[in-house]
Amino acid sequence: MRAVHCPAASLGLGLLAAGSLAFEIALTRLFAVQQFHHFAFIAISLAVMGIAAGGVLVAWGRLRPSLAWLAAFFSLATALGYLTLNLLPFDSYAVAWDRRQIVILLIDFLAAGLPFLFAGWAVAQALAAAGERVRLPYAANLIGSALGPALALAAHALHGVAGAMALALALGLLAAAAFASSRWPRAVLAGLALSVLWLGASPPDTLALRISPYKPLAQALLAPDARLALTRRSPARRLDVVESSSLHQLPGLSLNARLPMPPQVGAYLDGDGPYPITSLEARDPLASELALR
Repeated sequence: MRAVHCPAASLGLGLLAAGSLAFEIALTRLFAVQQFHHFAFIAISLAVMGIAAGGVLVAWGRLRPSLAWLAAFFSLATALGYLTLNLLPFDSYAVAWDRRQIVILLIDFLAAGLPFLFAGWAVAQALAAAGERVRLPYAANLIGSALGPALALAAHALHGVAGAMALALALGLLAAAAFASSRWPRAVLAGLALSVLWLGASPPDTLALRISPYKPLAQALLAPDARLALTRRSPARRLDVVESSSLHQLPGLSLNARLPMPPQVGAYLDGDGPYPITSLEARDPLASELALR
């Protein structure tokens, strides 16, 4: 293993810090879209607990794996965490009658917190081993922590949660490559990182984010003629537009009204809605009648 105060190892530490923060940001978006927004705050608690557990392992001192292995384990745990959360989603509405959901929730929390344990373990071990020459690795850790969220938000805006997760995984692999002391492991790890980035840019349907069946977007898509017409992402939101003949949102209109319903589509933000978009011009006589009713 390279000395923790050498430039290559400091680069690896910065990449690992960026990967852990990218995973945390991706986790908040996953919880917000898949479940509900109040779940997103759990990502912060999981990050704090995981990093603290890594620090405890360093203080214990019995296990001292190389930084390359810890970075590789972080990437593996990131992949397993995303697959677990996506393929074994927690159903908060079913807790009242299905006690298995509590077990699923614990499994999801463990899967989501494991990457932070390896990241915290590596950072704490590197800083502890640097001794008086801690300035360079400490600076690399801070710079990586600052860049990680920005990179994750950009990846989410382009390719969604799967893209942000792929970025976090690739950064961990690149960190392992920087920590490695021989040439061929570095080449293999860098190649794997590029492959993961390519997969995140065009993820297959099996890796696409699955949302809770209780979210309004999932329910709207159950209509026989429902069609997902548009999906757009920003750093903080996901917008979906659904076309369906069963969508009618006209608050305040009497059920006895005999007016023709104007065509509408529904907009959904992070799976919540609908926010109706009505195809009706302001000068249309029907608009005046609806306003009067």
